[in-house]
Amino acid sequence: MTRHSINLREYVDTFPEEGETINTYHWKSGANNDRLYITRKSGGVVVGFCHHCGESGYLNEEGQTTLNTLSKKPKSKKDTFQKFNIPPLSEWGKNTRWETPVFAKLPEKFRRWWLENGLNVADVKSFGIKHLDGNLTAIPLCSEPEKLTGLAIRPLREKLPKWILAGDKYQAPFTTCGKPVNKIVITEDIVSAFRVSRSAFAMPLMGTHFGDRHIELLLKENRPILVWLDNDNMEVIHKAKDIFARLSGLVETSIFLENQEPKHFIHNKDLEDVIHG
Repeated sequence: MTRHSINLREYVDTFPEEGETINTYHWKSGANNDRLYITRKSGGVVVGFCHHCGESGYLNEEGQTTLNTLSKKPKSKKDTFQKFNIPPLSEWGKNTRWETPVFAKLPEKFRRWWLENGLNVADVKSFGIKHLDGNLTAIPLCSEPEKLTGLAIRPLREKLPKWILAGDKYQAPFTTCGKPVNKIVITEDIVSAFRVSRSAFAMPLMGTHFGDRHIELLLKENRPILVWLDNDNMEVIHKAKDIFARLSGLVETSIFLENQEPKHFIHNKDLEDVIHG
């Protein structure tokens, strides 16, 4: 095993699947301080970099039993449900552990996070948000029309991943716009997708991994595409450029590379101008 400053063994329970990246806490905790990015590459290699302190970490399979086990037996969807005590998808509409309290009675951290990202009280209901045991925020994902296929869970708690994905992590392009629109925006997360959906179709990747399944969902729509990831570091920008290159030979595709996330726009009109400008 090769090791740099960060001991990635301490984060093994949060390692992403191959080709994906998660961000978590290292240098300090608290809101917006989850700046340790951990990426799982091919062959069981895991690398990490903290954007607070600049320290990095590296693990490979050689002499590392834990990583050998992970690489030979990837985490299954069932494991995620069991690990975080999440009811199965079949119980989404009937298990009383899934709660839908009025906005004022939701956890303060959730209310602040929700409103700071430009979403409103009515959006909680319209996007089908539920809370597990009044705590973990769950957003339904539908890779098939009108069928719940996965959950994007936002813990908003320290020592837990920023996002927990249970079931199928894919979300088909969707829109909440009341008028005809003819563009799909690829976003990094579901909250940015919610904001985009007001003026276009949106498809969140729930990370930066982009594969054949995403292409399949996009080409079903046969619409121009805008690639717009968070662009908060060079690795993400390179990912966005790779996605743009892969799609541009298949469909009309554009890319936005400014360090501005859709969910951070204050005015919807400004966001709409970027999407359709």
